[in-house]
Amino acid sequence: MENEFLISAKNHALKYPNEEVCGLVISDGNQLKYFPCNNISSKRNKNFEIDPACYLKAKKAGLIEGCFHSHYKGGSFSFIDINNSFKNNIKYYLYSVKKNKFYIFDPKEKENYRKYINRNYVNCYRDWE
Repeated sequence: MENEFLISAKNHALKYPNEEVCGLVISDGNQLKYFPCNNISSKRNKNFEIDPACYLKAKKAGLIEGCFHSHYKGGSFSFIDINNSFKNNIKYYLYSVKKNKFYIFDPKEKENYRKYINRNYVNCYRDWE
């Protein structure tokens, strides 16, 4: 069974099925709660940007434990999502509208991923004609 804050986040995403929505997961000391935010990105159909005023309100309401956003076309976390999770040292929650599925990335559990951040890709395959 989904946690109540995840149900709230999913309902937020379903209100705007053709764009990414975003919010913060906060703790009031007893439980996690979803704090919906405005996506102020100029390209809401491709990415999200949390309104700084909303961030400050969430910070006053409780301890920020995580960041939430949705993908309406499907898919899991992007490289940018994973990188930001590491930079901010908080969990990232993602809801895929198309797949009706949640994904959670916890940087503390995925520390082994960190070594791949900002590394150059080298294709070792050669065409030996």
